[in-house]
Amino acid sequence: LEDDPFERFYLPKDHLGAAMQRVLWAVQPDVVVFNNIGKERDLALARSAGARTLYIGSIPHYRKRVLKRSMLRRVDAVWIHPEAHGTDTLTSREHAEWVRGGRPPLEFIDSIFEPPDAETTAHRLASLGLERDGYVLFTPGGGGWDIEGKSAGDLFLEAAVQVAQARDVPCVLVRGPLHRGKQETPRHVTVIDYLPQREFLGLIQSARVVAATGGGLLYQALSLEAVCTATAMPAGDQEIRANTAAERGVALYSPADPTAIAERVIRLLDDPELRQSIRSRLAAERPQNEIDHCLDQLAPMVEQGARPCPWWLRPIRPLRH
Repeated sequence: LEDDPFERFYLPKDHLGAAMQRVLWAVQPDVVVFNNIGKERDLALARSAGARTLYIGSIPHYRKRVLKRSMLRRVDAVWIHPEAHGTDTLTSREHAEWVRGGRPPLEFIDSIFEPPDAETTAHRLASLGLERDGYVLFTPGGGGWDIEGKSAGDLFLEAAVQVAQARDVPCVLVRGPLHRGKQETPRHVTVIDYLPQREFLGLIQSARVVAATGGGLLYQALSLEAVCTATAMPAGDQEIRANTAAERGVALYSPADPTAIAERVIRLLDDPELRQSIRSRLAAERPQNEIDHCLDQLAPMVEQGARPCPWWLRPIRPLRH
């Protein structure tokens, strides 16, 4: 990605711990954020370098991993993305582990993202020849999933072509950075391989209908009050999120089939009252973008600075980018 100023280190799978240790000592961070990655060893390495640690778990597997006492004793804060409405409390077992793990600060976070701005969105819409509330956006997430031998990007592309042929409405597909399928570009659909997040979210916010997957992007779209269909990719949390959104009436569920997705998109296009009903529900109970709250929680950890660390823990081999 080239749309941010951050320095990157690519670590080898073999000897990952040693490589991570050298990065930590070279960068000397005040805080290390583990986003759905990291085991006890990795947390211990970060803390041995003096850094404070924040663990974000946004899918059930990583929620289960971090809510163990041995992990909790190695973190300074935990943020959990609930995978469904009503899962923003600890179970009795999780609470017991949290207590025995030292009760680190724990937050349940709906969604975190930098909100789109009107000027950037207007420029992008103009460059694509689109008008606000005048197009359908198809978003297969990262694009790395395969469904019955077909990539998610191609599956959503087929749905977009069906909608474009059935209704006189511009259709846009953003494939995602992990798309590996053929680079077909039909004349009925505008296909974009990748967009910076703020521009991408601006397209979501301005679309009449969004065909989305059931990942974290769904919560971002709903936070922006987008009228969505939700299609679960083969990941444990996506089916839960997509079904929960449909049960709450804030999205239409669709199976992972191009015709099914197209039919639900067309239903939303043809029924303004249904779209307004969904928007009314979203206004009342949509997920929240909690970026400001998260920054308020993170700032004190940064201001406290790193902990003192024994000099003998410094790795012998120098860092290699």
